[in-house]
Amino acid sequence: MENTYIHIPYYSDAMRDNTEKIVSREYRSTQETLQDLQGDEFLQLVRSTSLESLLGEANVTLLLPTNDAVEDFRHDLEQLNALPGGEVDQGPQYSVDDGLLSRRKRSLTVAEAPRLEDLLKNHVIDGRMDSRDLLQDERVLQTRAPGSSVRITVYNTYPTRTAMANCARLTSTDHPTADGSMVHVVDKMVLPATRPIADILASDVQFATFVGLLESAEMIEELGEEPGQLTVFAPTNRAFDRLDQATRYNRIAKLIF
Repeated sequence: MENTYIHIPYYSDAMRDNTEKIVSREYRSTQETLQDLQGDEFLQLVRSTSLESLLGEANVTLLLPTNDAVEDFRHDLEQLNALPGGEVDQGPQYSVDDGLLSRRKRSLTVAEAPRLEDLLKNHVIDGRMDSRDLLQDERVLQTRAPGSSVRITVYNTYPTRTAMANCARLTSTDHPTADGSMVHVVDKMVLPATRPIADILASDVQFATFVGLLESAEMIEELGEEPGQLTVFAPTNRAFDRLDQATRYNRIAKLIF
């Protein structure tokens, strides 16, 4: 294949701003590009489902978790589902279906979790977007996962900007493929965001005290279904145990911005 000359923003690993250069690049297929970017683990997950055709589509943007990101996620799932001594927690489970963990041949209890297909689809956005399109202020983009979206946020940190896709940091951008897609690398798996904050807090027992105080103060509706730019610093039950009762009620309003 002949070399194709393209004009794209150039970013270091920290994504330096306002620097552009002309590069010569030979386009490779999407699957080859994922392998070049250390995305073999993610690629294997896609191949284990019926979604491999997504990797041949044009006019899509892929958020690629690296091998380390996928492995860290597997490790987190195993830690959250196992108690000391090898016992399995029979309470709420935080995992995905057997597909993600099958390559580790571990048997875990799974409940109220996204399907592997939906988790993978959450890394696919319709439309081929380079960094100039993707990192425009704050954007909320629908993914291929049903009812899910990803929020792109750019922070003016020093010395370089930090860009986030939900809770995953973009570490490398602008990798076009011969199939007509664009790949950006992230340092975590991008989990589907389908529920309002109130539901997420209420479903996790470690935030029971916080949720109770929100309800007492009639503030839980602020975390309801209406979309908006809201950040919540949610203290755990253990954090509240360290406070006296008067302090709990006096401080709660300061926890929501």
